[in-house]
Amino acid sequence: MVSNFETECLSKILRDNGVDIVLLQETHTADNTQLAKRGRMIWQLLLVAMALGAAYYRWSRRRLYKLAAEIPSLPDSYPVIGHAHIFAGSNEDIMQALQNLGRIANEHDGLTSLWVANRLLVSMTDPKAIEVVSKACLDKDEFLIKYIRTAIGNGSIFAPVNIWHPRRKINAAFFNRKNLNQLVPVFDAKSSIMADLLRAEAGGGDFPIWRYVTTFTFDTICETALNTPINTQKNPDHYYLLHAIDECTQVLAKRVMQPWLHPDFVYKSLPVYRQYQHHLKRTHTFIEERLYENCKGKIQGAGGGNGTTFQPGNIEILEAWEHRYKDQKSN
Repeated sequence: MVSNFETECLSKILRDNGVDIVLLQETHTADNTQLAKRGRMIWQLLLVAMALGAAYYRWSRRRLYKLAAEIPSLPDSYPVIGHAHIFAGSNEDIMQALQNLGRIANEHDGLTSLWVANRLLVSMTDPKAIEVVSKACLDKDEFLIKYIRTAIGNGSIFAPVNIWHPRRKINAAFFNRKNLNQLVPVFDAKSSIMADLLRAEAGGGDFPIWRYVTTFTFDTICETALNTPINTQKNPDHYYLLHAIDECTQVLAKRVMQPWLHPDFVYKSLPVYRQYQHHLKRTHTFIEERLYENCKGKIQGAGGGNGTTFQPGNIEILEAWEHRYKDQKSN
């Protein structure tokens, strides 16, 4: 309550300053009992709202839970995280978990399921069933695919159907028999190099073949798709780029399989995010430089009378990409 003395002082100050109208609101201070009662009421309302939200969430996914009950599931599912704990650990642990998942699916007629947090994943090993499902379900899981798109965007099969399907028809022309026959000498040369490298390891006990397979694949892709011989199989100095691609792949695989890395605010606060961005930038820079050199050569060839023919629209696309690449380099 405001005392009479305080009221008189306030009135005098207002009169001296020429204030004509004053609105005063009487306030009451609740005691501790009332405040505690109000606090309990707020918590009760929050609990009721959470319970209603959880009930509605489960009701809206009732068909999914019904389907999950009809499919054999992995054991040891925990609240909230589901079966996500099997993907904790190193890359080798994750690979062994996937192999075990395949074995369990084989024991249940090629079908099993698991929960990763609140997402139901179905594992299939029956080839006939996989063929039917792959033809009927062209859409990808946007929640998981979006992490892969941070590296390659809408490239390859990871694009949405409305982008991937038209591109598939365009790319099909490249993989016709005539074009593939022209690439056979490259496949043969790179395969011979890999065979020689593996032969040198023979008789020395077990050894990992990952590097030999990846360098073979990388050299073949660079020489056929990018028209750029790299020769990482024999030149270790060029292996840094393949190492960057390998690191990006491992980071993406871990993020897809481990739900605690799904939130962006968690993932971007970890050192692995900065490492991923560093390796990704090196990879993109290499590819863009190769594409720029190819575009530059084709533009010069089209205007130099060396027999190279392009439609005018294709030349405009190449020139526009060249200008865009130069602008990115200058910035």
